[in-house]
Amino acid sequence: MPQTRNATAKDTGDRWGGWVEENPGVDGLTPTRNALPATSRATLAEAPGSHRAETRSAAGAAFEFEKVSIAA
Repeated sequence: MPQTRNATAKDTGDRWGGWVEENPGVDGLTPTRNALPATSRATLAEAPGSHRAETRSAAGAAFEFEKVSIAA
């Protein structure tokens, strides 16, 4: 089942900015409002991979994995 996120959109004058509220750092700029949802979905899909590499690098050589669940 797809998860739903809340997005904020703003007209900045020459382009549109969008932010996914539940995921800091997931944002984007597009030339039109209509292009914003697709950009937000693509950025959200890429986020886990980039955050995974970033957190593992910060943890150093010795770290543990732990699964966590978030209630809807």
